[in-house]
Amino acid sequence: VDHDLERFFVGVPLDALKEHQRKFMRMAFTEVPADVDVEKYMFTKHYRFFAMGLNETHFDKVAGHFVGTLQSLEVPQALIDE
Repeated sequence: VDHDLERFFVGVPLDALKEHQRKFMRMAFTEVPADVDVEKYMFTKHYRFFAMGLNETHFDKVAGHFVGTLQSLEVPQALIDE
């Protein structure tokens, strides 16, 4: 458990979190449609977290956990770096 992040996930059903992650990865790893304002989309989807103090430090921690997961699954480092 990452105590710096856990407050953002309290009460969030695991199935909902997994679906959110799938949607995020789909957007992150494919071409974003030209009519999607990514910054606005991210702010709208995460507004309540920003109100709770979410900032780039938290994003970096989540990204670090994601990289660690990919490494534990033996994804080649070149793909992770991409």
